[in-house]
Amino acid sequence: MRVSKTQVGPESDLTIYIEGDGAHWLLQMAPPPNPTPRKSLVVSLATQDQSPFILYLARPCQYIDIAQFKDCDPSVWTEGRFSSAVIQLANDVIDKVLLDLPKVRLNLVGHSGGGTLATLLAAKRSDVRCLVTLAAPLDIAAWTQSVSVGPLRLSKNPADPNIQLKNTRQTHFFGENDAIVKKESIGNYRNFSNKTDFIVISGFDHTKAWADQWPMLQKKSCLALD
Repeated sequence: MRVSKTQVGPESDLTIYIEGDGAHWLLQMAPPPNPTPRKSLVVSLATQDQSPFILYLARPCQYIDIAQFKDCDPSVWTEGRFSSAVIQLANDVIDKVLLDLPKVRLNLVGHSGGGTLATLLAAKRSDVRCLVTLAAPLDIAAWTQSVSVGPLRLSKNPADPNIQLKNTRQTHFFGENDAIVKKESIGNYRNFSNKTDFIVISGFDHTKAWADQWPMLQKKSCLALD
């Protein structure tokens, strides 16, 4: 987390950037042996953010040494990547960080599967001011069907009805040329109010240009709202 005390005010924001699903799958049905991404688009987003408090949140079993990795359950980056246990683990980390901060407004930002997890976290919390997803499946059943992969049987689905999300400001960005998270991945997601924007960006695919254009996209999102 980056903290700049000179910028702290009575209504400072903590913006949490949540990593995607990680390393690419070797084949459509063959997960990577280690989920750590080779290059993080999400870190590139976070380093451009000028908010006074920034937290980068990796996913379970990413960026850990070999001694720790032997105890990892592969389900946390495969069919259980959005399980109740994974959601709770992320929530526990956020709560622990909040104990050491003054009162802040909480923003969640996630790319791809990180956006899915961000949505599931917002569904569990009452302190989220703004939820922003980039190229994220909002209905994991519709997403797995659209890309012809097996269902995520151990995972929660953001598309399941949730009152908390309907009271949360949201901005969901999608790439017009994204072949990994297609427009069908919105599926039956209806957990939004009139404070939600769905924005399709021309020329973007799943990874192209998101980091380069992030300052502009921030201004189009609920992050820019008071």
